[in-house]
Amino acid sequence: MSNLKSVTEADFESNVISNKLPVLLDFWAEWCGPCKSLMPTLEKVSAVYDGKVDFMKVNVDENASVRDRFAVRGIPTLILFNEGREIARIVGTKSSSQLSRFIDAQLGIESSISARVPTTFSAFGGDASFKEAVLTALRAHLSAKAAAPHEVMWDDQLVGALRVAVGEADMEKVVMKLGVPEEVAATAEMLSSYRGTHLEGAQFVAKWLESVPVGANLEPVSSNLVARVLKENTLESYVAGDSAPESLRDRLVSLHLANAAGKAPSEAEWRAVREACDQLASSTTEWRRRAVGIALSSSACMPNSDSHAVAGFVGRVASLRRNELQNLVGWSAEDESTMSTVANRIAEAARQAGEEPPYGEQMLERIAESEPQIISRFRSFYFAGSDAMSACGRLVGEMLLVATSESR
Repeated sequence: MSNLKSVTEADFESNVISNKLPVLLDFWAEWCGPCKSLMPTLEKVSAVYDGKVDFMKVNVDENASVRDRFAVRGIPTLILFNEGREIARIVGTKSSSQLSRFIDAQLGIESSISARVPTTFSAFGGDASFKEAVLTALRAHLSAKAAAPHEVMWDDQLVGALRVAVGEADMEKVVMKLGVPEEVAATAEMLSSYRGTHLEGAQFVAKWLESVPVGANLEPVSSNLVARVLKENTLESYVAGDSAPESLRDRLVSLHLANAAGKAPSEAEWRAVREACDQLASSTTEWRRRAVGIALSSSACMPNSDSHAVAGFVGRVASLRRNELQNLVGWSAEDESTMSTVANRIAEAARQAGEEPPYGEQMLERIAESEPQIISRFRSFYFAGSDAMSACGRLVGEMLLVATSESR
């Protein structure tokens, strides 16, 4: 029996924040095809966690204040709460095993869905003709969408480039047919989001599929990629010259390289360095050490323990420049709350007037009418920070292509 429940602004505190159980909250909307395709998976997984985790959903159009409170910018977004606070989030459609492993990794439990069966991976099942068929299907879809840019990119079932390429809606079946680890496929799809438009993102996924050697075992790719990002200049510029984070970074590089070489570190080894990273992050109010500690901690695990662990780590590294800019202007949680409150008021006034609420630049201009200083400070970090995030994401995407093409 499912325990998926709808929540609203009125009962959000009692159902989510004050809940004695962990809560997985799905942010969705009626018009969102991927949201609807995710619902059966949530129904299935919620039954497995009955009595352990409460599954809930909130309509972002009808409950804008909840959406804005948690800075939800794309849907479906799934946020996991424990003891009233957010502990992790993932974005996009997920398979039942991906979702279950995400929950289990965050809460330190293991469900029947998340249990892994040892697998030997062989990309495209070792069949070159299957690889060509997959690429042909995806290229045909991309060509059609490029010729009709005003059409929706995906239908309700085949949401995302990999599903279209294989012709399969269930992501678990997609990765099985492709013969690749879930976490590698999830990372490729996440990195496609840094490419600008949906079409450009799908073109990146096609390029990644082209880079996959037929018959290769891609299991080492995730740890190889993490090791490269740990040593890359984006993170290095915030670590260099500080012995504590430098030492932790070097330990993590060694663990991931060992894992990529087939010498999997023990959970105790991962836990020790993760706890050291958490200690670094919690022992200071200095933004740089705190942000670096959080980023390093998110990489301190076996990549296959959570199919979105690599994506989360990359996202935190990509956000470092924006965090720096926020610190420079003294952007606070109070500023965020004020901006959200004003935006909600403007949106509600528009709805009551029978008008479409303003979005994007129009909304910023409206907020600036009453809060010019806040919007000025917001502009001083948001757009430059977003550009830095995109540049980092694109760079890591190129790293993934290289790490994948080198697989055997």
